[in-house]
Amino acid sequence: MTLEQRHLHRFLTPLTAVDGPTELAIADDGLVAATVDDAMVTTVEATLHESLCDQYTVTPGTISLDPNALTDTLAAERRADEPARLTYDPDTTTLTLAVPSFVQSQQVDTDTTVGVPEVGDPPQGATTYHDADELTHAVDYFSDRSAVVALGYEEVDDVFYLEEVPAASTTSNTRYRRLRADLPGSVTPGSARSTFSVNALASVLEVVPPETVVRADYTDAFPIQIAWDLIGGDGICEGTLTEVTALIAPCETAGAPSTEDS
Repeated sequence: MTLEQRHLHRFLTPLTAVDGPTELAIADDGLVAATVDDAMVTTVEATLHESLCDQYTVTPGTISLDPNALTDTLAAERRADEPARLTYDPDTTTLTLAVPSFVQSQQVDTDTTVGVPEVGDPPQGATTYHDADELTHAVDYFSDRSAVVALGYEEVDDVFYLEEVPAASTTSNTRYRRLRADLPGSVTPGSARSTFSVNALASVLEVVPPETVVRADYTDAFPIQIAWDLIGGDGICEGTLTEVTALIAPCETAGAPSTEDS
């Protein structure tokens, strides 16, 4: 297959947000890659549709791959306006990336399965859309202040928020908030709140292309799904064939509000 380097880079880069094995499913109409960390806290799945390719000829199957080696090669290539070529030789089980100045080859496993967690359908919660750069800035603010943040939506005030989850002995609290009217979009959000690792959120958001809108689906004590269009922009708002999706499990913390009376 042959395609623009930037499309391949934006397909592979999200997979590097997770420290775990990566599986590449090759189909007649495109590629789907998934990476899951060993603790099954974060999962990233990316879809590269054949419509983004200049040439797409494949034999369907599933292989493992090292996305970091491929993204490092793409990042090193200075002639980025020329196409990239990705090929797989089943006889030698070798995946090869060729760009004008570099060739990267890796042995792959054809008998591999990445255990993508099945979380089922979430209960009713909130769906909001965000400028990824703005949301990243907010998460970064909390990175030096709290290991965990609460992410939620208050239906009464129509406001999305992030707030630190301090230790039980701490009385101060900082909240980032955005009114629904100030967001790029939302889908009849209901009240929802859950707590997540700041590092996990930051790792996912830092691989989103600049000037991109992300969709966040979340509810009480349930994994958050963050999705965006691989090619950037606001394509995720209208639906896209090139969706990237990250699933982050919630975490429990002693500082989180309790639902039981003491």
